Amino acid sequence: RDLELRMELKAHVQGRVQIDALLGQHSLLAVFRQRGQREEVIRPLRLEKDGTLSIRGAWLIPGTYDFIVMENGVVGRLQKIEGVRVPFRGAQTPPKLRSVDLSGQFRPLTLQVLDRSGAPMAYVLVELASPEKAALSYRQVRGTDDQGRVTFLAANGPLDAKVIVSQEESFFVTIEADVTQQVLQRPAEGK
Repeated sequence: RDLELRMELKAHVQGRVQIDALLGQHSLLAVFRQRGQREEVIRPLRLEKDGTLSIRGAWLIPGTYDFIVMENGVVGRLQKIEGVRVPFRGAQTPPKLRSVDLSGQFRPLTLQVLDRSGAPMAYVLVELASPEKAALSYRQVRGTDDQGRVTFLAANGPLDAKVIVSQEESFFVTIEADVTQQVLQRPAEGK
């Protein structure tokens, strides 16, 4: 019998993410997604005494990764940094992860979704995303409660909101940069 052994040399990746008090109230994760691969390496971001978050315990095979910061338990991302190169081996801090600054880039945002008559739309999905050309690559999806409300940790700046009523129906609204509360009303038929 032939026996084939395959060994993968891995690098221990480190980095720092600067946050503010608002982000410090949330449980954040670091996700490494290697380009062309389905598997992800997910690690919690740990709060250090100096108020920054550190990435520890991410052992990755050499290659190019997308680094994603996400809120634990929430579909989507707070930030995505593409093209993080992980070298051959040892403890490494890729240049793009030396200091990721997320402080001051987010706000709490409460939305209330109403139907055409003004009644709350319970349990519909709202997808919030930064415009395509924005500096921050933000996208999150959350469901409304029984009063049609949903609260996001939202990126500063204008955002595009997509309210998913059903598989066949959705509507779009733009959220202005300085808004922390907004009502999203389902448009009249044909609009």
